[in-house]
Amino acid sequence: MSISTPSQVAASDPLREITRKQGRSLVVTSFLALAVVWGGFVPGEIQALGIKLTSANQWALILLIASSCTFLLLSYCLCLASDFATWHLAKRASHKHWHTQRARAETQESNLIAQAEFTLHSRTLRIVNLITRHHLRMVLAVHLLAPVSLALLAIGACVVRLAR
Repeated sequence: MSISTPSQVAASDPLREITRKQGRSLVVTSFLALAVVWGGFVPGEIQALGIKLTSANQWALILLIASSCTFLLLSYCLCLASDFATWHLAKRASHKHWHTQRARAETQESNLIAQAEFTLHSRTLRIVNLITRHHLRMVLAVHLLAPVSLALLAIGACVVRLAR
């Protein structure tokens, strides 16, 4: 992230586009798994490939879908961890930079404009940090908990179906 002020870093979106795409893929695959397991939408034959599915092949299809959900879940969690770590490190580096600026402003008391600028920035930063905490909770709820819980539900449903 090339954003310099702590308030801009704190207010920035911590997730990359690739992470969002993986989350969407995880949700779609999870819905597909739930449709197959709970809705009984296991095809008897795939005409485009000329394949007729027996009960053993249907079991393998459910196992394949459960494996796909598991893989997407793990890759999504790794991307989330990477994105939040990068965002947090950028936020810390930005804070360190502004504390260095503050020390310079305090040593140069004749430069009142720099002190006033830093004071304004500090107040803005407090407000943005308060908003950011709520923003981060919403990002976590929407982009972490929803896809992950849906995937876990789909994987669990597939395992229960395979155990029968």
